[in-house]
Formats: sequence, structure tokens, C-alpha cells
Amino acid sequence: MLKDGEILLLQNLRFHPGETSNDEEFAKFLASLADIYVFEAFGTAHRKHASVVSLPKFLPSMIGFLTEKEINTINGLIEQAKKPFLFILGGKKISDKIRVFERLLDKAQIICIGGAMACTFFKALGYQVGKSFYEEDSLDVARAIMKKAEQRGCKLLLPQDVMVAKTISDNTETKYVSREEIPEDYQVVDIGPKTFEIYKKEINSANTILWNGPMGIYEIPKFSWGSKSIALTIGMSKAIKICGGGDTAEVLNSSNLISHFDHISTGGGAFLKFLEGSSLPALEAIS
Repeated sequence: MLKDGEILLLQNLRFHPGETSNDEEFAKFLASLADIYVFEAFGTAHRKHASVVSLPKFLPSMIGFLTEKEINTINGLIEQAKKPFLFILGGKKISDKIRVFERLLDKAQIICIGGAMACTFFKALGYQVGKSFYEEDSLDVARAIMKKAEQRGCKLLLPQDVMVAKTISDNTETKYVSREEIPEDYQVVDIGPKTFEIYKKEINSANTILWNGPMGIYEIPKFSWGSKSIALTIGMSKAIKICGGGDTAEVLNSSNLISHFDHISTGGGAFLKFLEGSSLPALEAIS
């Protein structure tokens, strides 16, 4: 029995098979430890796990202040964004963010693309991408996104130049090339300086900026210039600026720019699900 002022911290619940299988008996056991349930783990709100969707059945339940702030901030951003609204999207896969594209093509005036997903767009345009990762199954999706952006009057910007590397290591050979001239034995690891200048102009003209996903393989210092330059430019801009996703937050943290952003979401997958307008199991369970 806990005494007043004491806290019991449970080890990561996902180590227990009952958590990930959404076992109600496990949820009942967790409920036996408490009198009230407060959901404050927004980053897990999209998971159908026992402590997220079953536990609220057995205790008086509510969302916490941090989760409430996440919901209100993201909803407010999407529905009442001051124009021009700029969406900067990086990361690896288009397929993970199709519904985000669908929703934000109607909301944003400009979308700037970076990260490995840019290579899928390059390939869809007929360019060679060397040894770079791209999604063969998403080429038609990329073409459809570009067509919809044009139809809806949303400016969709792709990198004009990129940094390419022989291997994914900090001591590898690198160079900047245009997107039309990616060598067959290299792979794209970052945006280039011409692209940064184009994106910088859009950042400085925007009144609302939403950023999700780094511009390259930021974990390797040699490939982090684009992501950190974008982070600094956004941080210094006059716009309302919101960042979502663990990788993006890590770029800000490593650049000491956390305090320059209006809101940094604690969710990765949950942030994207909420952005695309999907319901979140944790919030439905408490409702």
C-alpha cells in the first residue's frame, strides 16, 4: 500500500504480453492498483493496448493536462491556422503519411518535402535515385499527391539538389548534386544548399509552420546540416511553429532550439494519426 506522497513506477508495460494483446484481465490487475485513471501518455494514444483502451473500463477515467494541450493545440492549428500555412514533411515513407497528405493538401498553402520520401517523388517524376531508398509500391501515390496538390492550389516543393553519399557513415565520400544527376553508386542523405534557400524563403513568409520528419539522416553529423538548418530557420521565424515526431524533436533538442517552438508534440505515431483526422483509441476509451 502506498503512503501519501509516494509514487509507484511500473516498468515499461509493453514488456508484458497482456499489454500488447489488450488483455482485460491484465487491465483489471492494473486497475486494482489505483482509484482513478488519468491518461497522460499522448504518444501511445493510437495503440490498442490494455493500459490504453481496457483500463479505463474499470476506473473513473479522464485525460491529463498534457494530453488536453496536445488535442487543443493540434486541432486549433489545423482548423484555424494563420495563412500562409506551411507544412514541412520529412522522413522515410510516403505510405505512412498518405492520409496526412490527403488532409493537409486542403489546409496548407505550401508543403516542403525532405527525407528519403523525396526519392519516391523523384522516381515518380522519372529521375534515377542511385542506391537511395524509395517505395516502388508508392510511385502512383506520389503522382496522385502531386496532381492533387496542383488541382487544389497547394504548392508542393521537392528538393532541387541533395547531398549524396557513398555509404551511410560519417567518414564517407559526399557531394551535392541536382536531383536529376544522382549517381548510380550513391544514395541521398540530406537536402542541398539550393533547396535550403528555397525552403528558407517559404519559412520566412509563413505565418503557421508545422514540421514533421527530418530532412535527411540527421543521426550522422555529416548528414545533419539540412535538418539543423531548417530547424534554426523555423526557430527564428515569426510564425506560429509546431513540431511533431520523436526524430524531429531530437533535431531541435540537439540544436538547443526547443524553447523557440510554440509546441512540441510528445507523440510520434499518435501525432500523425491525429493530424490525419483518425480517431485515437485512448481518447475513445475515455469518452
